[in-house]
Amino acid sequence: MAKSANNKTGDIVNLAGRQRMLSQRMAALYMLKAWKLDDPKFREKLTGAMDEFSAAQKTLEASPLSPAMKFRHCWRG
Repeated sequence: MAKSANNKTGDIVNLAGRQRMLSQRMAALYMLKAWKLDDPKFREKLTGAMDEFSAAQKTLEASPLSPAMKFRHCWRG
């Protein structure tokens, strides 16, 4: 999809898709913790996924393609 789209748009679409995958990974890793399978390897993977998700979220929110950027004036006085 990214190849056929504008480069910036394609990058944002890919990043958003990765966010979906990371959210699923975080949910699965958290479930392991909830089920008392609290292995340090799982904690490390969860922390890494959360860090990557947070960094990508900031990128998405700052993108001029983000709906949040287009309507920011509505809720930021």
